[in-house]
Amino acid sequence: FSNLELSGTLSVGGTSIFNSPIVGVATFSGAVDANGGVDVSGGSGLVASTAKISDLTDNRVVIVGTSGELEDTTKLTFDGSTLTVVGDASFTGNVSVAGTLTSEEKTNIDSIGIVTARTGVRVNSGGLVVTSGVSTFSDSVVASSAKVSDLTSGRVVYAGTAGELEDASTFTFSG
Repeated sequence: FSNLELSGTLSVGGTSIFNSPIVGVATFSGAVDANGGVDVSGGSGLVASTAKISDLTDNRVVIVGTSGELEDTTKLTFDGSTLTVVGDASFTGNVSVAGTLTSEEKTNIDSIGIVTARTGVRVNSGGLVVTSGVSTFSDSVVASSAKVSDLTSGRVVYAGTAGELEDASTFTFSG
């Protein structure tokens, strides 16, 4: 010990070994064995520039366990650049992704902005609704049927000057 000052009783294993006031700072040059625990509930609690918990594993995120003890889990890891969550994750509020969000086999996607699918997009019910803007296809559109809302039954359809499908009351076909 260096500059040890004690206020009260110093006990080891329940046996009082020292009874004198300590005032100031106690400095220990070796390990301090506190098998009975250390109570830091008063004042500012434990204040340390560093601490080592012997049973924690590298890259695991530290959480508070049911008894208030620090623990880690293989289900939540961070290697300095990638956060990995094994299992379900719940978010309350907005989630922002400033890169590519990669996901597989999703049944519901709610997106504002551009959605790019690596491979096929299937609409199983409800149809595809584009409320504004232009739908552009870089390859052929294949469909067993198509409905253009402003065409009239019995009229012949042709490509207009802007490439739009049109019909005319003077150009009809009755079969």
